[in-house]
Amino acid sequence: MAVNKVALNGEVKLDLTADSVTPETLLKGTTAHNAAGELITGVYEPMNIKQYTGTLLASGWSADSHGYQAQTIVITGLKASYDVDPQWDVALSGTDPDADAALLEGFALIHNYVTGTNSLTAQCIGKAPTVNIPVKVVVFG
Repeated sequence: MAVNKVALNGEVKLDLTADSVTPETLLKGTTAHNAAGELITGVYEPMNIKQYTGTLLASGWSADSHGYQAQTIVITGLKASYDVDPQWDVALSGTDPDADAALLEGFALIHNYVTGTNSLTAQCIGKAPTVNIPVKVVVFG
């Protein structure tokens, strides 16, 4: 029988009844007691978030077998698939508005990204960027 409240000489010394810990909020493998006083083991595994960077070169674009302008670059650490789709962004300098505007215009031309083992492939439906595009890839899990 679990105990969730302890009183000594009429004074409550320990009261778990308002505790909100659950196996889903407790780190995996960690033990605690829930509001009912029952021993529980955590199952929560925090999402592992990593950021990778690479540069798509202005001179690296060529037509792929589907007719898109495409290029594949090496980014060590990327996997072919993830539980949650990676997020893509351009790395702006924050110090040169004209250069950053050109990067944003070039980045907007890219319409599809595919990760592979240690690689990133980008595709453009129309014309390809004419500037080097430093990309950030944020992966979850």
